[in-house]
Amino acid sequence: MRDHQNRLKSTLAHSGGKVICSPVYHIEALLALHNIFFFSGFISSCRFGTAVESSPPNDLIQEVLVTTQNRICTITFNRPHKRNAVNLTMARRFIRALQEADHSNDVTLIALTGAGSYFSSGIDLVGFAGPKPGTADAAPAQAPFKFSDLFSTVNTVKKPLIACINGPAVGFAVTMLGLFDGVYASDAATFQTHFTRFGLPPEFASTYTFPRMMGYSRANRILLFCQKASAQEAYDAGLVSCVFPSSTFRLEVERKLKEMATLPLKSLIYTKDLVRGRELLLRNEASEQEQSYFDPSVARDVKKSYVSQRS
Repeated sequence: MRDHQNRLKSTLAHSGGKVICSPVYHIEALLALHNIFFFSGFISSCRFGTAVESSPPNDLIQEVLVTTQNRICTITFNRPHKRNAVNLTMARRFIRALQEADHSNDVTLIALTGAGSYFSSGIDLVGFAGPKPGTADAAPAQAPFKFSDLFSTVNTVKKPLIACINGPAVGFAVTMLGLFDGVYASDAATFQTHFTRFGLPPEFASTYTFPRMMGYSRANRILLFCQKASAQEAYDAGLVSCVFPSSTFRLEVERKLKEMATLPLKSLIYTKDLVRGRELLLRNEASEQEQSYFDPSVARDVKKSYVSQRS
């Protein structure tokens, strides 16, 4: 317990239409599918402020935008032509952005959104392999990417995490939401996973967090039977804390984020830890169990089928 408090103090040392709302608490979910995620697609632009891009990757398209304004760090999946499907570069950048924001003196809360009409269609099975070595796009040699690093990063962020779901969310973009402290959705948003359809287990500890948030029956609709939920249905289930009309979504969310960012940072961090910190080990155990059911051969077949359909 003392070590846990010391970690908190270390972090603080580095930190200087109709609307439907309820005070819903969100826990988390895990990426246990080692080198697999889901889907690709189309989008356009949705930004919550006009700030300067921080720490841009060298010579790379800005597929993950990071802006800081009014003590709000906004991370945007910016891959419209692929429906914000996350590739390997984006996953690495997402981890780094979360870590930097969590330790920044200028950030009180962290928001995640998607550019345009999709939040994220999940993992790009092709793009997640990364550029081929020796090509112009290939980056310097890096340690192998581990999904457990992504889960661990999201799971241990100490500042408030707010998901701003501007459109459809698929796969890990849904299961990840259990780790967030608030989920604001446009009425154009939908939520769906496809794990059991492909013979794969859910991830991001969603098999623990979803039943806890919404009960077994509603959790099974999303995780077990792959049924798509509307924004209103997700709100009724407890996955979403606010639903806004799509026509005013950006403005409404910006207003709420600005209000929350004025709250005292130390109090936010301590309260978040008190509300959900004691379940950290349970979430880790759930994600490890999900990983234990992961079958690499099934994952390879899914990827092979996906690639053949695209070719």
